Amino acid sequence: MLRNRGILRVVVLIGIFFLVFQLTNCVSARWGSESLNDNTFADFYASQQSEPVYTTHKLTGIPSPRITSNPISINGDQDFITQAQNNGWPGSGSADDPYLIENLDISQPYSYGISIRNTRVFFYINRCTLTGNDRGIVLLDLKNAILGNNTFQNNGHGILMGYVENVNITLNSFNNNDEGLGLLSPDELGLNTNFIRLNSFTENGISIYDNGFPNHYNCSINYYSDYEGTDVDYDCIGDSPYPIYGLADNYDPYPAMYEPKPPTWVTPPVDKTLELLNPLSYDLDASTRPPLNGNTWELNNTAFFSIDVNGLITNTTFLPVNNFGLRVKVSNVYEIPLVGRFTVGVRDTIPPTWNSLDNFTMSFGLPVAIQLDALDISGIMYWEVNDLFRFSISNTGFLTSNYILSVGQYELVVNASDPYENTVSKTIQVIITELRLFIFILAANLAFFIPTIILAAVLILKTRPSQQG
Repeated sequence: MLRNRGILRVVVLIGIFFLVFQLTNCVSARWGSESLNDNTFADFYASQQSEPVYTTHKLTGIPSPRITSNPISINGDQDFITQAQNNGWPGSGSADDPYLIENLDISQPYSYGISIRNTRVFFYINRCTLTGNDRGIVLLDLKNAILGNNTFQNNGHGILMGYVENVNITLNSFNNNDEGLGLLSPDELGLNTNFIRLNSFTENGISIYDNGFPNHYNCSINYYSDYEGTDVDYDCIGDSPYPIYGLADNYDPYPAMYEPKPPTWVTPPVDKTLELLNPLSYDLDASTRPPLNGNTWELNNTAFFSIDVNGLITNTTFLPVNNFGLRVKVSNVYEIPLVGRFTVGVRDTIPPTWNSLDNFTMSFGLPVAIQLDALDISGIMYWEVNDLFRFSISNTGFLTSNYILSVGQYELVVNASDPYENTVSKTIQVIITELRLFIFILAANLAFFIPTIILAAVLILKTRPSQQG
C-alpha cells in the first residue's frame, strides 16, 4: 500500500511539472509572436511610436500644425509623388523614409476623406481625424502603408480596404462608426502580410468585417467595447477569441481588455542641473490604463546611470562636468512605449577657497618668493596678480618679484581660477623692511618677552608651597 502511494505521488508530480511546462510554452508563444516588428516597414513604424511627440517629423524635427483639409484622392505612384511635392508632405516614398500625411482634419459627408489606389510607394498616415465621412479612408490595390494614431468617428466606414499587401493598421481609434474597419480580399498573392493590431473599437455598429475569403487579415490585440469574454489570469488579454463578422471566418485570438493607448507622463521629464559631486535622484512617473509592464523602464546611458522598476534614476558613479543626454522609455503590458528625453548637466559653479596667509614680511635685499595656495575640487587652472610690473605669478601660484624691491608696503590683488572660470580674489600685503630695522624689531621683541618669561617663572616658584623633608 505504501509503495503504491509513493508511485502515485511521483505520477502526480510529473503531471504537474508537464502542465506548468506546457502553460509556459503557451504564454511564450502567445506573446513572442505578437511583436510589431514583423517586417522592415513595421520596424520603421515601431521606431516612430517610441517618440514622445508624434506630430514632429523624424527628419525635420518641426512640429506640424493641425489642418482642416479637403478630401485627398491619389491614383498611382506618380500622382502620389506629385501631390506630395505640391502639399509639402515629407518623405521620399522609401521604406525608411515614407511619405508622411499627418494632422489633417477631414469631414466629407457624402464621400471619402482619403482615397489611395494603385500605389507601391511607402506612406504613413498619422494623427489624422476623419469625422462624418461616408468612408474615412479607402485603400485599394496598393502596397506598403501604415495607418497609425488616427481617429475615425461617426463615419459610414472608418477604413475600407482590399487587394492590399504590407499594410499595418495600428493604434487607431474607431468610435461610433456604422462599420469601423471593412476588409475585402487581402491581396492578390494571398501572402497574408497585413496586420491590424492595438486598435480601439468602441460603440461601432460592426467593429470589423472581413470578407477576404479564403485568406484573412492578421488581427490581434485589439480592443472591442462589445467583447463579452473574461480575463481570468489577469494578463490583460481576453481568454476567448473575438469573432470577426464576415465571410472569412476570421477572429482576433487575443482581444485586449483595455484600450491600447500609450502611457502618459504624470510630469514630463525636464532637464536637470547638478553641482559637481552632488548625486542625481530623479523620480519619473508615468500612468496608463493598461498597467505598466513590470520592469520595463529602460535608459540609454547605463555607464553612469541606472533606473529602477519605479522609474527612479540615479547615478552609479562619479559624474564629471558634462552634459548627459538621457533617453528613457517605459512600456505598458501591450508593449506600447512612451519615451522621454532630457539632459543632466553637471556644473562646477563653486569658487576656490583661499588657503594662504594675507601678509608677508621680508627683508630688503632678498627676492620675493612666496608659494600661494587655493583649494578647488576641479583644481586651480591659473593664477593672476594685478601688479605685473613688480611681480610675476606662475600657474602653480608661486609669487616672485621681478627685481629687488625697495623698502615699503606692496598691496596686491591675487586671483586663483578653476577650469570653469570660478575665481577667488584675495588682497595680500607684501612688506619689505630694512635689515637693521628688522633686527631692531626682533631685539625689542626679545627684550620684552624674555624678562616677562623669567618674571613669570619666579612668581610661580615663590607661590609653590615648600615640601617637608
